[in-house]
Amino acid sequence: MTIISFVTYRSFGPPINAIERDCKRFIKVIKGDSSDQPEGLDIKSRSEALDWFGELAALTLKSKQLFLPIVLIPIPNSDCSLSSVRIPRTLALADAVAEHIRGAVVSDCLRWRHSLRPSHLGGTRNPQRLYKCLVVKEGVKSGTLVLVDDIVSSGSHVRAAAAKLSRLVFPCVYAICAGHTEWQNPSHCFSIGERVIPDFRPGHC
Repeated sequence: MTIISFVTYRSFGPPINAIERDCKRFIKVIKGDSSDQPEGLDIKSRSEALDWFGELAALTLKSKQLFLPIVLIPIPNSDCSLSSVRIPRTLALADAVAEHIRGAVVSDCLRWRHSLRPSHLGGTRNPQRLYKCLVVKEGVKSGTLVLVDDIVSSGSHVRAAAAKLSRLVFPCVYAICAGHTEWQNPSHCFSIGERVIPDFRPGHC
């Protein structure tokens, strides 16, 4: 699976410079926290941040010359369970991308069987456990499936979702996210990055 991202910063420790600080602030804005605005970017609201992400993500996906239609599938946040009425915050990211790609559709089809503890608070990053907890709650239109997330660290949520969709619906080989974290200092914080992670092959569930 190939993960495409646009912002990179370290997964631990305080920002080492103003650029990395703006990266973290930008992700906060994307997630809906507008209390700490990026200083180095001409972004004053979440709607502007979403539009920036949507336009850049759309251009990047178009360059891949994927088979149409592109079906954008948001990764649900940890409290988006089958029994919850909460809408994934990543749905807004998927909608922002779809606005810039003619014929693209958004399918908010993934939910957790029950609410999970967020990974940054000690929740599981085990793709097998995540896979077992994921549910495809509705039909998915045929096309090129692209997962959408706000921030990717280990990639376990994306790998679990891709495995679930590939087994039940169609293969999924691309994910696009606002940012991702690295253990080492990134050489370029604001840049289009691509990394290939191994596909997850679930065991007997």
